[in-house]
Amino acid sequence: MNSQGRDRMNSTLQSYHNWIDYLDQLREVDQAIWLKPIAEGKWSVAAIVAHIMWWDRYFLEIRLEGMIKGEQLPRSQVDAQAMNQAAEQYAHSGIAKDTLIDEAKQQRLGLIQYLTDVQLNTQFHIGERTMTICDYIIGQCEHDTHHMDQIQQFLVQTTNSH
Repeated sequence: MNSQGRDRMNSTLQSYHNWIDYLDQLREVDQAIWLKPIAEGKWSVAAIVAHIMWWDRYFLEIRLEGMIKGEQLPRSQVDAQAMNQAAEQYAHSGIAKDTLIDEAKQQRLGLIQYLTDVQLNTQFHIGERTMTICDYIIGQCEHDTHHMDQIQQFLVQTTNSH
């Protein structure tokens, strides 16, 4: 692999760390705000944290092995809606904010540690798409950023309305 490809993979894994750093910022969120939906019909901050944690687990425990082997994978290997609902229920089950944040950090750290020994340029297929593990992680980083932006917008609105 050339140095440009190696740099891309290193920067991708570094971007994957952004979620971990962001989680520490969420420790300051008031408990009432933590469990409040970010908008009508949307999840709470707690549910978003659990949602990302559960998708990290899915990636590590279900998707990654087939990716490493370069397999043809189905579009989804779980019922996404059911998994998202289970994550939301877990977030609202009475689990302490710091415990959920710690679990989410540990899940992401474990995933990153595992990925450091994986050839991120390995190609695999989902449906008709061919991609690399690095491409998949970039998509996950975009997903993280989408949710971090949602949370930030909510927190700014909540702070400004008091």
